[in-house]
Amino acid sequence: IGPEPPKPERPEPPKPGPVEPEATPTPSPSPTPIPEVVDFTYTELSDGTIRLEKALNTSLTDMTVPGYVNGKKVVAASNKTFHGCSTTLQTIRLREDVDPETNLLPQLLLGASSCLKLRTVYMPLSYEVYLEEMPFDQIEELTITREGNQMVLRLKKSLASIFGDYYSLLEEFL
Repeated sequence: IGPEPPKPERPEPPKPGPVEPEATPTPSPSPTPIPEVVDFTYTELSDGTIRLEKALNTSLTDMTVPGYVNGKKVVAASNKTFHGCSTTLQTIRLREDVDPETNLLPQLLLGASSCLKLRTVYMPLSYEVYLEEMPFDQIEELTITREGNQMVLRLKKSLASIFGDYYSLLEEFL
C-alpha cells in the first residue's frame, strides 16, 4: 500500500484575547414612585379602600398622610388618628397623591383636634378649589395661603379651641 495521504491541516483554535463585554441596553427612565411609608395603623374597608386609624409614633412633630397604602386608596381617617400626639404634633402634610374628593381633610382635622401644638397643614394644590368650599373663611383663627406648589393652612391657636367654636361648621362636611 502506498504512502498515506497527507492529513488536511486543522486550523488552530483562536487564541484567547481580551473579551469585550456585551453591550447592555440602557433602560428607559421611569418615574420614581413615591415611597410608601405608613405611619398609621389602618383598616381595609369592605370596598377595598383604607381608613387610617391611629398614628404609630406619637412623638413625631411632623407627620405625612399617604394617599395610598399597599396600592389601596386612603379615603377616611378615624377621630383618633392623632390620639396620643397632643403635645408633640406641629405639622401635618398631605402627600401629593391624597385625593381631595375623599373628604379626608376635615376627618384629619377632627382627628387632630387634641393636638395642642399643631399649627400647620400642608396640602397639594389640588385642594385649592376644595378649600374654597369649606367654611374656613368664617374661622378667623386660621389662614389658608398658596405657597409654591402647595396650599398651607395655618392655625393661630389649637384646633381644640377652634373646633369648640366651629365644630358645627365642619360637621356638614363629614
